[in-house]
Amino acid sequence: MKRKTGRKLTAGVLLILLLAVFLNIGAAAAGYENVEPCLTARGTAEIRFRIPGILFPGDGTCGQAEPTEKKLIPGGGVFGIRIACDGVLVVGFREGGSVGFDAGLRPGDLIVSVDQKKIGTVRDLVDAVKSAGERPLSLSVLREEKTLSVTLTPVRYDGGDGQLGIFVRDNAAGIGTVTFIDPETGAFGGLGHAIGDGKSGKPLRIKAGTVTGVLLDGIERGKPGEPGELKGMLRPGGIGVVTSNTEYGVFGRLSDVPAGEPLPVAEPEEVREGNATILCTLKNGSIGEYEVELGDLSAKAGCARCFSVKVTDPALLELTGGIVRGMSGSPILQDGRLVGAVTHVTVSDPSRGYGVFLHSMLRAMDGGRA
Repeated sequence: MKRKTGRKLTAGVLLILLLAVFLNIGAAAAGYENVEPCLTARGTAEIRFRIPGILFPGDGTCGQAEPTEKKLIPGGGVFGIRIACDGVLVVGFREGGSVGFDAGLRPGDLIVSVDQKKIGTVRDLVDAVKSAGERPLSLSVLREEKTLSVTLTPVRYDGGDGQLGIFVRDNAAGIGTVTFIDPETGAFGGLGHAIGDGKSGKPLRIKAGTVTGVLLDGIERGKPGEPGELKGMLRPGGIGVVTSNTEYGVFGRLSDVPAGEPLPVAEPEEVREGNATILCTLKNGSIGEYEVELGDLSAKAGCARCFSVKVTDPALLELTGGIVRGMSGSPILQDGRLVGAVTHVTVSDPSRGYGVFLHSMLRAMDGGRA
């Protein structure tokens, strides 16, 4: 009985295999391909076998719903940022010589520990140097994502307490423009570039960040060789938090989602050269829309300056001279879509600058490479 059952199973398997071969041959003869890529989500694919009248597994839709088009509320409002660094940032050196510079410290270095004890504020560093006296100190330093060890001995400059001969800071603040807000979560992105260390331009490592309101009190118009800026004061209190500071912008969450009509997000290949508009705030409580022209498009991944932006709107040129500091992050709209953000100004010609694809900002917000 066992042998007979085994022969029946073997015969059954052979029959199924022969049927599969027959159907595949029939499919090829009927003009069908044996396999075809079937998009299940943007950027991914699954292989499905198709034979006449049969699709394994699923049906003609690959068993997947069409991806929902992402829609975001365009920003354009100014916001303030206060961030605390995840360490102490070196920003300069004492004139006439510095033991810190001689030991190998450089502007942009982030001191994160002294004698293996983590520090987070300027006061922490001052206390550590003061308690060391003339004893050598071992500093752990971050420089462009690399960890370095620097050993140096404090020096008594001008007869005072021991010093390292360096200028440092543990926080930063500034004004920028919101690029987008997710209407479902309150997540936002702004600036389109990093809050840098002032020397290397690399993103500051942040420990905590607060989003504030801004009281604008004037505009310094841009001139060739002299970029202008929005002038204003950060309002007390917070309206949100900053969670990440990246090469493609700062990201976080707002306490309240502002009113606004969500717009679809354009993929880089959907952005075209030519007319577009930007949203920015030049007067308190008033977001304006101004005409610009996009050019020099680059579809390469990871571009921080993906295209050029030329201000063509007479009203904006009259008010600001073009792109000024504080307008970084101004959302760019084209053909009813949110396509990117203003990021930089050309110093020699403030009417011109650069932009980044919104796609790059969203990738950076999600923790991936843009």
